[in-house]
Formats: sequence, C-alpha cells, structure tokens
Amino acid sequence: MPAFGTDGTGFLTNSSTTWDLLGIYTSDLEDTLGYEVNAQYGIDDVGLQIDNSGGLNATNVVVGGIASKDFYLGVIGLGPKPSNFTTFNNPMPSLMGILNSTQKIPSLAYGYTAGASYSKSYIY
Repeated sequence: MPAFGTDGTGFLTNSSTTWDLLGIYTSDLEDTLGYEVNAQYGIDDVGLQIDNSGGLNATNVVVGGIASKDFYLGVIGLGPKPSNFTTFNNPMPSLMGILNSTQKIPSLAYGYTAGASYSKSYIY
C-alpha cells in the first residue's frame, strides 16, 4: 500500500511496496490559472481508509505526484474517465471505474453538499 510521511511530506513512492512508475507527464491541473506543472505518474494500490480498517480500497489505480511546490494539498480524482498516457488504445481505468467494476460502489455517479445539509437556515 502507499506510504505517507509522518512529517507531512505526503506520498512517498520509495516507501510503497506496490508502486509501479509510469513516467513524468504534463498535467492540466490548474492550467486555467496559469500553472504549468508536471506529475510523476504510476500505478499503486489505494485505500480510502486508515490501514486495515475495512474502508474502500482498489488495486492498480493511476496515482500522480505533482512536481511543484505551488501545491500543498493532494487531490483525488472522482471522474469516471480512464487515463491515457501513450495512445487511446490502452486506457487505464479511473479510481471510480475500478471501484464500480469491482462492485464496491453502486455507480459512477456521485454528489457533494457543501456546508451543513442538516441546517434549517435555508428555510424562510
């Protein structure tokens, strides 16, 4: 499983026992804000959990490490679209696609409510 530094250093590829490097590629992360960043991409096992707590996990997920100090937070892609690194003939499934195909989630759709959805403050 992926390894994270205890000092806030983030994902440590050299500490992961399942990391498989794909290469360094350009990323369109925040390109609308004028950032041009590269990312080191690889395949790894991903768990949305504390180790061995029984949460969601998936194997052979595309993971990208942003090679820029302009970003201090990680992101997790929720899009269902597969990733292509060389040609469109060899797509790599997204995290959502893997979770859906292994029947760990019921569909590729998701929703998010910002704020306190239980609050009555929106009723006038």
